[in-house]
Amino acid sequence: MARKPKFDYFDHFVKISGCAVEYAEALLAYMEKNAAIAAEGREPDITHAIQRYEELHEIEERSDSYRHQVAEHLVTEFLAPLEREDIMVMADELDDLVDELEEVLQRMYMYDVHVVDPAVIKMMGLAHKATLSINELCKQFHNFKKHEVIRTHIVAVNDVEEEADRLYIEAMHQGFARAKAVGHTSIDALGQAELLTALEEVCDMCEDIASTVATIMMKNS
Repeated sequence: MARKPKFDYFDHFVKISGCAVEYAEALLAYMEKNAAIAAEGREPDITHAIQRYEELHEIEERSDSYRHQVAEHLVTEFLAPLEREDIMVMADELDDLVDELEEVLQRMYMYDVHVVDPAVIKMMGLAHKATLSINELCKQFHNFKKHEVIRTHIVAVNDVEEEADRLYIEAMHQGFARAKAVGHTSIDALGQAELLTALEEVCDMCEDIASTVATIMMKNS
């Protein structure tokens, strides 16, 4: 009788982080299309934001499914490759990253942001870059005893997060400064600020995941 294949937790980390990359890529493409429509002198239809959210929700549901599979197998796992708590923290944080990306389109619709500011698109690019680094980090995580290979990706995530922090501070300042110049803080300025905040939180979450990996490596060195 053939032995049942052993559940691969590391592969599921790659799958969940892959969902984050897929979602970030779709968001970036959506924002770039939004900017292209605005450049033609047309106003994008804000209802498309909630429609796109509903379309992309399948990615979030897939991420949830992978996370649930990890939790279910941990219940019966006799000998896990890492401490159970560490495995669950990784799965939860990666799934939360996808949830945070979902917040972007939600806030765009809630704040009725028709045209995305260039600074938001730039921040979206950084968030996408951060998710790519997390995905590469997860692909190497099964080699967690080979510290130098993984540390390269941890540093890459930290570098993106620092760049995102700088952009966030400056973009928030510029957005409210423009609103103040015309004598009031506009609803659009608040909406753009909400998008920037959501994306900055995505980058922060990527840094948290990289820190979790570093902690697990230290515990298993």
